Amino acid sequence: MPERSEEEESTLHDYPIYEVCAIAESLGYRIEERHLGGEQGPDIIIRNPVSGIGVIVESEVGHNITNSAYRKFEREIREYSNAKSIKAIIVITETPRRVWKKSMKGIEPRRNFYVVAGSVFKDIMPALLVKLLG
Repeated sequence: MPERSEEEESTLHDYPIYEVCAIAESLGYRIEERHLGGEQGPDIIIRNPVSGIGVIVESEVGHNITNSAYRKFEREIREYSNAKSIKAIIVITETPRRVWKKSMKGIEPRRNFYVVAGSVFKDIMPALLVKLLG
């Protein structure tokens, strides 16, 4: 099987980011931060402009989820939950069962951590954003 180029991986990774931003904005939420490709920071921070509550969305589509990804989720929930009123992290991945099985510090599945399959994220994200951001 041929290796994917970095540009291809970025496209796979970035596609859900563009889609989720469009969904969030159509629901009236604000995109506070968006980092594509190799940029530093969460892929997306979405905020309800009325309540001030936010969520982080991480696209792991096109990437293998490794221990460094789990550490990133733990760091983000620790750094952002209190300081920036982040309610949850939503991870979009092609391997949701693998992510659910991993125990992480500060992460409570279905309370402050949600995993969405890449094949259905466009169908799930509107309801999940409304549930979390109100």
